[in-house]
Amino acid sequence: MNNVNSPGGSSAISPLVTGRINRYSPLSKLFTHLRVVQNCCDRCRPLWQQWHDIFESTLQKAAKHDGHPFRPVGIGLQCIKTVAKKLMTPQDHALLAKAGIRTTRSNGLRPRDLLRALNMVEARIDQPGRRAGRKERAATHLIAGIFMNSILDHLVKSEIRAAIVARNRRYDAEVNALPPYRDVDAKAINIVLPRIDSLDSFSNIRYPYAQVAPFTRPDLTGAQRAALYANLECRKPTGADLPPQEKELIGQWGVIAAKDIAKGTCVGIFTGVLVPKEIGDKYLLDHDYLISLTMDERREEIYLDGDGIMSKINTLIEYGENGRPGRQAPSLKINARWRWLRCSYHYRDDEVRRLNRPPG
Repeated sequence: MNNVNSPGGSSAISPLVTGRINRYSPLSKLFTHLRVVQNCCDRCRPLWQQWHDIFESTLQKAAKHDGHPFRPVGIGLQCIKTVAKKLMTPQDHALLAKAGIRTTRSNGLRPRDLLRALNMVEARIDQPGRRAGRKERAATHLIAGIFMNSILDHLVKSEIRAAIVARNRRYDAEVNALPPYRDVDAKAINIVLPRIDSLDSFSNIRYPYAQVAPFTRPDLTGAQRAALYANLECRKPTGADLPPQEKELIGQWGVIAAKDIAKGTCVGIFTGVLVPKEIGDKYLLDHDYLISLTMDERREEIYLDGDGIMSKINTLIEYGENGRPGRQAPSLKINARWRWLRCSYHYRDDEVRRLNRPPG
């Protein structure tokens, strides 16, 4: 087996990893360590290439507009963890155990053991011309696994989440023709035992199911479902559409009343994909379009990842005399002058006051 003892090595560090470290300054001091662990030996380099290929594939799936990304993303992240486990062999564990480094503790590596392993890797950095010993290579494999499972795992998730957020910032009117509730495999989920009335809303009003029943009927065609939203139009507002204090909304999606809407009309329901907690990491979810459907804390948490026109309705903020955000407006309204629909998302006052906060 050919050892690569110098940071330069015969295999360059992955440009994918290099770019992420350059954008994430806390990792800059670990750059040389990462260069060494990626070029440790002929067995490591193919594993790092697998890591790179899996990540690229997962990122592409997260960015796709057709279908929901959480199942393929979850599979991709699990594959990355599997690659990380292959870095350490039974022989590596045994060699490090002889050096006093316990790698099989159920509650993780002890800080002093991590420090010892890092010192072994640093010895390869400080003496690039010296042939690495077996224990040093074992320590390098250990640190490589830590990079994959923790530091780089966080950066990978950040990149995937950015792709999911960008995906949700697009809008296609055809999504309103889909079944209102779907699982991550795009299969329709139908309501079979609805309540007669809703639970108490934040405004202490109970709404009859009959109002939303037309939107949940499983027998409708796609064209019939889309026609239910004929009262609404989704587009991005310009400066002429908004009061001056709401300039932050320029360029974001919003929903406008396409025609006069009679009082008491149900204009639509929040539709999307039901995502069980075990499907993916909650960190990956785009929280701007997310609703928790779990009413009982003892039950498994399920999220509704919104993608229909109703998910594009902006919130309504009441402004103080100084023109700055003051508090969340209490209910869904149509701005009479600009005809934009606005909905209360029940932000706390301190969250609202952080909006448009002046620099410094």
